[in-house]
Amino acid sequence: MTLLITPAELAHMTEQELRALHARILCDLRRNGQSVFLCPMLMETLRNINGAILRLQQPVKPRGPKPPRP
Repeated sequence: MTLLITPAELAHMTEQELRALHARILCDLRRNGQSVFLCPMLMETLRNINGAILRLQQPVKPRGPKPPRP
């Protein structure tokens, strides 16, 4: 099983969708009797998913006030 999902492909997904995708990948691995450690592409995909979840959980930094218009 080779599956690589890049961060760009995950950018539009919600946290719930990302968690569901993560769980679905792990379930597929278990069902096929495989390990994520034997599939480096899947390991990278799971890292990308976890990174996307972490980015969504980061608080949004407030922007400073706009300068006055001339």
